Amino acid sequence: MKRTMNPDMSAGLILPDGGVARSLTRVVFESMRAKILTGHLKPGEKLSIAVLTRQFGVSLSAVREGLARLTSEGWVESEDQRGFRVRGVSIEDLHDVTTARIEIEAAALRRSIEHGDAAWEAELQTAFGQLQAATPRRSASRSGTAGWARAHRRFHVALLAACGSTRLLQFQQLLFEQSERYRVLSGIVIAESRDVESEHQRIYDAAMARDATAAVAALREHFLLTASILNAARFAAQSPLGKEIER
Repeated sequence: MKRTMNPDMSAGLILPDGGVARSLTRVVFESMRAKILTGHLKPGEKLSIAVLTRQFGVSLSAVREGLARLTSEGWVESEDQRGFRVRGVSIEDLHDVTTARIEIEAAALRRSIEHGDAAWEAELQTAFGQLQAATPRRSASRSGTAGWARAHRRFHVALLAACGSTRLLQFQQLLFEQSERYRVLSGIVIAESRDVESEHQRIYDAAMARDATAAVAALREHFLLTASILNAARFAAQSPLGKEIER
C-alpha cells in the first residue's frame, strides 16, 4: 500500500539528497525536534511508533530511525521494553547544559577571535545590529518575538563562525537548542529586570576589540544569568517549566 506523507509535516523543511527513506526519516526527525523545542511535545510524553507512523504517513523504519537520531541528540529517551518518551527536564540537566555550553562556546569564541577576518567582523556587526533592532525595548516576560529569537541565534552563531571547527559548531548548535527548550518552557523571553542589551553589547565589544578574555567572561556571565533566571522560573506557579519539573 502506498503511503501519503502528511504535507503539514514537511512544510518548510529542506530535505537532503539521497533516497526517499532517508528523506522521510529527516522529515520525522526535524518535525519532532521542532515540536519538542516549542513545547508542543511535553517533557516525559510517551511516543507511540504506531501513532507516529499514521501521523506522518511513513514506514515504521522511518519513524524508528527518526527516533533513534532524536535519542542520540538527547531529545528523546528510549526505555527498555517500554518504547520512547520525550526527554524530561530538570534543574540538574539545565545546569549541565549551561556548563557544557560555556565550555564549548568559550573554546570556539577564543578561536574565532584569533582567526576571524574582515568578513567575520562584518557578519558579526550585521548580526549584532539585527539583534539590537529586534530586542524588545521594554523587556518583559513573554514579550519577545520569533524575530528576536532568530536574531539572537544569528548573533551567537556569528560570534563563533570563524573558529574553524565544524564539530565545535555542531556541539554549539545542539547545546543552544537544548538551552532554548528550557527558555521556551519557562515562558520567559527576556526577564523584566534583565538588561540583555548590555549583556550582548559587552560580548560584542570585546569580540570586536579582539579581547578574548573579556569576551569569554562576558559570555559566561550571560549564560549563567540565563540559567539563574530559568532556575528561578520553576518556582513560579504559572511557569510551564515549574509544572514540568514538578511532575
